[in-house]
Amino acid sequence: MKFLASLMLAVSLLTLAACSNNDGATNSGQNTTENTQTQPGTEPNAETGQNGETDPGTEPAGAEELTADSIKTAIQKEGITLTSSKAENDWVLNGTQPDRNTVKTKSGEEEVVTIYTFDSEEARQAGLANFKEQTASLPLKYLAFEHKNALILYYYNAEETTDPASTEYGAELDKTLKSL
Repeated sequence: MKFLASLMLAVSLLTLAACSNNDGATNSGQNTTENTQTQPGTEPNAETGQNGETDPGTEPAGAEELTADSIKTAIQKEGITLTSSKAENDWVLNGTQPDRNTVKTKSGEEEVVTIYTFDSEEARQAGLANFKEQTASLPLKYLAFEHKNALILYYYNAEETTDPASTEYGAELDKTLKSL
């Protein structure tokens, strides 16, 4: 447990250092959550604690950020039934909690789909790096799908692979996310 706490502290410090080494384009050295609180057209979502659109039916002009709800809706339109679930051991990545879901395979097994929506693409990249650091020594079978500010981690039951098509839902999840 001390190792995990030390690792998380080190990752936090590395993330902070990476943010402060930004090329100066946006708030160098400042916490990125401060940026999202001042964006027009968004307000905190009480249910998830993340920023989202003020009107779920429309996006502010020029907004490119994806929300967990918009991603889940798109996935379900593809015929994949997601069931919300809770777990005590989900990874918080770069300060972002996941929206955790399960899907049933044709054989009846459950697989896990976690959806992370970050404040920016850069925060998403740092989040995935954070995940890889936290889980480097764990025997996990997962695929990571990235697009804009969103990251989907799909924990599958099939033989370990890096090819989404060899899993039950990997190809569809990847295609759906990239279509948004």
